[in-house]
Amino acid sequence: FVLLNACSKDDDFVNLESKITVESHSIGTTEGNFLIINLNLSEALSEDVILKGLISTDDIPAYINDDDYKKEFEYSSNNGATYNSENDKLMIRLKAGAKKYKIRIPTIDDEKMETNESFKLSFIIENIEKFKSLEFNEELTLSVSDNDFDDAINKNYDGPPALMAFDITNNHSEYKIAYLSQKLDDQLQKIVIDGEYKKAVDDALKMFNLLPEDVNVVRFVISLDSSSGLGGFVYNTSSEEGKDEWLMFMNLSFAYINTITNEQMSYNEDGAYGNIFTHEFGHIATLNYSAEQVTQGVSMEDCITSNPSNLPLYEGCVDNPDAYLRKFNDLFYINESINEPTHVSDYARTNIPEDIAETISHFITQKEIPESSTSSSSALQKINHIGDQDYFKSLKPKINEIFKLGLVGFNQEIFQYQVDGDGNRISCLDHEKLIEILEKKKQ
Repeated sequence: FVLLNACSKDDDFVNLESKITVESHSIGTTEGNFLIINLNLSEALSEDVILKGLISTDDIPAYINDDDYKKEFEYSSNNGATYNSENDKLMIRLKAGAKKYKIRIPTIDDEKMETNESFKLSFIIENIEKFKSLEFNEELTLSVSDNDFDDAINKNYDGPPALMAFDITNNHSEYKIAYLSQKLDDQLQKIVIDGEYKKAVDDALKMFNLLPEDVNVVRFVISLDSSSGLGGFVYNTSSEEGKDEWLMFMNLSFAYINTITNEQMSYNEDGAYGNIFTHEFGHIATLNYSAEQVTQGVSMEDCITSNPSNLPLYEGCVDNPDAYLRKFNDLFYINESINEPTHVSDYARTNIPEDIAETISHFITQKEIPESSTSSSSALQKINHIGDQDYFKSLKPKINEIFKLGLVGFNQEIFQYQVDGDGNRISCLDHEKLIEILEKKKQ
């Protein structure tokens, strides 16, 4: 910024003309330390210049929180030997006679893991009337790095692209942050990182505690991307045969963005996120090894050869006659009913694991379910079949206590956009394809 003027005064020293520069327009520090701004004047002034700081976090995704720094400026004209401040803490006085100034802004060490934060700073000149020509259009970007964040955490993370990831331990009773993105796209992501994630994690732990014994979710991953349309997915991460160590990925945009109005809302206000979570939970409940739902290590060929009634899947062989998918397969696929509508949603048509997961979600979602007979629609028969299973019958009131669930009728989608770029449905069990899509969006 430049101060230009020329006039005459009776004082021995009269100069109202100077060029003032900022050493850097991008300034950073680590929390707990000062942000330091250096100003240089080409010529000393004979009049004080009073600046008023203007702070803005508009359009900054990783904006700084008010409790992460102090909106207090101190200034020094002796290279930081002493600092002064004004009654108005956002005022700075460039005193007459000096050519170098330091301005410092204190930041707060909050002992809380968070993303790196920024804000914009510009100035207006309060006593502009003293100068005939005075311009100051500089805007600075100030950033504060978190000293509680361990970069090694992110470097060692091996899960899908995410906003945050959590390691779940001690029988679904504890968690710790396993990944925290340092690149944000919007301010809602920052709101989630700053604490809104806790509600989602707490609800997830409550749900995981409803799983059968020894069926464990060891990692919970969240994103917040309203443009991807991916609701969620799950897969077993264990390489040990017969062991259940699941990863669940959930897109929190369904929890905070209304899918109809596209407006921001309170957490799971319309119940859509609760529906999606219940759907993913249904996958784990019907595809686990520990509760004898799937037998691992059996090829698809051997699975069907040993018994034509078996169901071969990517996850293993559904050969237990009492397995939920086996009974579902016997009733609705081997002895297929053609009463329309045959599925509770279009997404349920993707494959049999998606069909049963959608049916589970619809059973738990609906407050009242009509009884069905052999002449009823296949969709209604499927819902009543799930309701006849003691485990899912017991889950219904428990899940409704945890989540608000949107009431979804027949042929309405829970996942509206779980598709690839060509519009083809992608199973939320096809985690490799889904991660590939997320990776492409990240680039």
